[in-house]
Amino acid sequence: QVLRGGPLLDFLWQAAASFSGNSNLHSNLWRMVSGAGQVLANQLVGWMIYGRLIDPQAEFFVGRVWDHQPHWEPGSALFGLPIDNFSKPLGAMEAQREWESNFCLMSEKVPQLIISLESAKKVLFVGKAVRVLLRSGKWLSKPDVHVGIDADLQGAPRDLTVASLVSEVALLHKSFDAKSPVHVLEHSVEAVRKHVASELRQLVVEESNLVRHLEALKGFYLLGYGDVFQTFLEAARELLSRRPPPDAEVIISHGPWSLAVSELEAALEGRSSTEVLK
Repeated sequence: QVLRGGPLLDFLWQAAASFSGNSNLHSNLWRMVSGAGQVLANQLVGWMIYGRLIDPQAEFFVGRVWDHQPHWEPGSALFGLPIDNFSKPLGAMEAQREWESNFCLMSEKVPQLIISLESAKKVLFVGKAVRVLLRSGKWLSKPDVHVGIDADLQGAPRDLTVASLVSEVALLHKSFDAKSPVHVLEHSVEAVRKHVASELRQLVVEESNLVRHLEALKGFYLLGYGDVFQTFLEAARELLSRRPPPDAEVIISHGPWSLAVSELEAALEGRSSTEVLK
């Protein structure tokens, strides 16, 4: 049986962990684990920090659905593979398709002795979220920030700051040099997820004014503004009961509809967004 990617790393890990013979062979086994683990760490950083799949041999547990490959452009090859141009904006339908169906988690490729399936799902989410942030220009946009392997690991902050993100990337790169790579990987994946989730919330909820969109949906699709239409129908009852006059549009606009809108504005005045959404 040919082992690749996660299953190969699991095999090497189990062989090294269960071996109790010659010390030189034992050291070489762990060196092989470290080498294979470094490939995984590079793939994790490429996907979770830069939104790119660095996986020419299709070994990573996150993959692009085969019929959603990007078109190759001259000069855009990375290890022989086409890569996305994040400077080009996506339309609404394209963005929805990318989030929902362009990428998938292949559980059979997860190194389950190293990363839990729950953490693998977090990795998938983080990469997709980073791609959204990159296209919006909200990810790693500060000119003085460089995410690399040379970050200082001593006394790094643990809150959701860019400095802590740099620290977590460094920990990911060096995870298989640690005494407990499993703990380092799980911890760093969760830390990066928190940071990315915070940035995504800021973009979607605050800057894109999600509450205002929900108010509109509630009002016009869930009859949240039902009192508006009730007031309008009552005020226009007489006009609707007979043949409309030539100036019916003007009469409705300046009469029943104007009355309904003014009552709505009076009702909404002073109410918070939370109250409107209830």
